[in-house]
Amino acid sequence: MTGKIVVVPSSTSVASPGDQYASGQKQLADLEGKACIGVTAERQGKAPIPGVTLPGENPVLAGSGSQSAQEAEITEFGPKKIRFPSGAR
Repeated sequence: MTGKIVVVPSSTSVASPGDQYASGQKQLADLEGKACIGVTAERQGKAPIPGVTLPGENPVLAGSGSQSAQEAEITEFGPKKIRFPSGAR
């Protein structure tokens, strides 16, 4: 996580803490909405990035990025259930 502090003259108007919080919540909701595309694909065992081909018949993913939400990271395994035939590698 990173942050930035900007010092402005006292005559400069700044948003109230409540307004800043509301703005942050909106940004978070927008980012989560974008990341849901990749999460849904990963939970189905598909690549979270369109056009990427995963190797093997039963890929298991362990977190990834998301093309639709580059500021976010998916931190879960997918798919939720996997099945391997007897003797599979």
